Amino acid sequence: MSLSLDTVFQVVEIAQKAIEIYERIKDVPREIEELGERMVLLENVLAELNAHLRSKGEHALADLSPKLKGDMSKIIAATEKDCDRVYVLFDMFEQKKGPFGVQFKDNPVASLVAQAHFALGGPAKELEALALKIDQHCTDIGRRVEVMSLQGVQANHDLLQLMRKEIEALHSELKARDGTASPHRPAGATESLSPPASVGKPAPKKPKPQPALSLPPGKSNFKVIFVDPHNLGRSICAETLLQLYRHRTQTKKGNWRIETIHSAGFFVKHRGDCTDLIENRMSYKFRSYKLAMGSGGNLPNAIATAAVFENRAFDDIRPFRTTLQGRVAARKSIGIRRDIFKTYDHIVVFTHREYDNMLALRSALLAAEGGDKAAAAAAYKGRVVHLGAYLTLDDSTLEIVDAPKNKEGVHTRPAWDKKVAQLKIALETYLRREMGWKPPRAQAQS
Repeated sequence: MSLSLDTVFQVVEIAQKAIEIYERIKDVPREIEELGERMVLLENVLAELNAHLRSKGEHALADLSPKLKGDMSKIIAATEKDCDRVYVLFDMFEQKKGPFGVQFKDNPVASLVAQAHFALGGPAKELEALALKIDQHCTDIGRRVEVMSLQGVQANHDLLQLMRKEIEALHSELKARDGTASPHRPAGATESLSPPASVGKPAPKKPKPQPALSLPPGKSNFKVIFVDPHNLGRSICAETLLQLYRHRTQTKKGNWRIETIHSAGFFVKHRGDCTDLIENRMSYKFRSYKLAMGSGGNLPNAIATAAVFENRAFDDIRPFRTTLQGRVAARKSIGIRRDIFKTYDHIVVFTHREYDNMLALRSALLAAEGGDKAAAAAAYKGRVVHLGAYLTLDDSTLEIVDAPKNKEGVHTRPAWDKKVAQLKIALETYLRREMGWKPPRAQAQS
């Protein structure tokens, strides 16, 4: 596992789910109570790490030393594994499940049996061992956060020194070109400093970076589908934004290569045909990655779609935007179909959970295929793409999580405005890199 903001958030999410169960259950054995208290401490430490990384922006990871980054990657991976196990054990206690899936009856006697099982049986030693591990994770992460903070101070000082040297070198070079100073290399300048340009000869132009096309350059009928858990917010917004980009680009006679744009929900039954695979036959990386299946057929989040439509971003294609807004408002959430990997070129997801779940679904679908397995695998052309990979300048990938609700548990327009802005950045970068897209100049209507 590589260290990134999304991996830290994923661990925070698992820890929070375990704590939610811990706060719900009552009359718990001492081992569970102690482990729950340690999980609360771990959540605070992880929140501190998350805040530190986010405060540094896109350079948060690039500024870390390779050793520190490697250490943190290992620690976060171990923490995620242990947090997921804590979640499983807490869930077993809440559901009154014993070894081998044995279900304790829901009555006072059964509750005492469940408590005895977790206090005296096999889970007791595991709970104690996990408590020690969580303690160690708190210590390890806390120490690294302190080191990262100190490195940040030193990095700022080093950056200022470097900028000062570069400015001095540039001043000397400019003076040399103007003939006001001799063209000798100033102290502190590096060997990579460009020599003065010849009189009357224009400086050579830097080559423009080419888009990193991962698909055949001549193809213009790509099929893309956005997948999130319930097909109510992010996937709907991303699908809608891509349709708006398509109409604007084609209206301006620009090059557009995506023919089909859809969205779906992974844990949605309506119009899907993968329910049995998703519920019973898939192998999930973590138990917390498996969410409850929803019936689907629901209208999209109105606040999320308002953040897409109710602004001036696409005023230059206002008639189409108005028509599309009506269609989106009446659209109902749908599920995944078995032919998804055969139909779509790109299956675009927003978090590592959906990324891993899509790969697990692909394996389950292949296992369910009859006949020639190699031929079946060759027909599965769909590539799973994490949209968060287009928000960073390094090899890390950011999570594009659902817009947070307010303290009352309600979606708000400001939160979704920020989320839609993030989606726009990611989508435009995706289009440039994968499709060679060039954004047309938008001219607002009067």
